[in-house]
Amino acid sequence: MTGTITDAQGGTVPGATVVLTSQSQGTKLAPEVTNADGIYVIANVPADTYTLSITLSGFQDVEERKSVGKGK
Repeated sequence: MTGTITDAQGGTVPGATVVLTSQSQGTKLAPEVTNADGIYVIANVPADTYTLSITLSGFQDVEERKSVGKGK
């Protein structure tokens, strides 16, 4: 799974911590930190529905629901 974290003005957000939590099992995948361009990459994500949590000091925490299909 990959993505780009942006702020309300559309600027990229480097250094944000991104965590996926399985909604079916309650387990968390290892956290990833966005790079200088606000991009994160989480490899080998099993098929499931997840809560994607994004945190960074000075910013409001964000949670989104994401579904990952088999073979993605």
